[in-house]
Amino acid sequence: MRACTSMASSRDLFRALEARRWGDAKLIVRREVDFVRERNARGELPLHCVGRLGDATSTLFSCTEDLLDLYPGACEEEDVDAHIPIELLGCNEDDAIDSLGGIFLAAVPRTEMRFRTAFMHSRIRWHRWDDVAAAVNRHPAVAAMEFDGTFALHLATAELAPFELLLDILMADESAVLRTNAEGQLPLRIALERPDIGEALLDLFFESNSRPDVLLPFFNAAVRASDWDRVFLFLKVGWLVGWLVGWLVGWLVG
Repeated sequence: MRACTSMASSRDLFRALEARRWGDAKLIVRREVDFVRERNARGELPLHCVGRLGDATSTLFSCTEDLLDLYPGACEEEDVDAHIPIELLGCNEDDAIDSLGGIFLAAVPRTEMRFRTAFMHSRIRWHRWDDVAAAVNRHPAVAAMEFDGTFALHLATAELAPFELLLDILMADESAVLRTNAEGQLPLRIALERPDIGEALLDLFFESNSRPDVLLPFFNAAVRASDWDRVFLFLKVGWLVGWLVGWLVGWLVG
């Protein structure tokens, strides 16, 4: 009978959190302290919900203090997407981060890098380029951290970040051009799909990771599509010109 009551009450707690009824959530937590260890269908603990949905209200701050006091270990528990609560907070709005970030980090300081990585990736997705540039400048090591199967350089390239920002990220993590994301893509491969790719962007990635095998299919596609602007752009890559000359000589001799 106790198990059924607990299950219903934990659902009440998660409903209160999802509705941002922080006062109700606080009362439930104080009445049933064991519910701080319960999980919802997403595999989230109550602290995950706070990170994902939180705001800057004083009632939520107080509720969060209770959650952390009762179960500080929740800070390092992952949901079904392998996110810890502070990573979800890092993907939240600035006012929520300003209000709750300090007590999250004070509870388990070693989660800071995961927080900063989530913050940078979320700002890249939101195209808040000034925030990303500031984050790279203050915490360059974050550029090398993986989040949701990708890295800052890969994500920023896909999100059409400005050239100067891509250069800043690359300078912070020069090995990023050699790494693939969860989909097996190099930054060069992602850059070649950008509609705005130009000589500077192509040089940035190709000179850092000279991979003709990645470039060649895009060159062939441009030829087939009679996209001569792209063809001439790719011909500016020294290796490709040499390869074409060799192919032409071989064709003539043969």
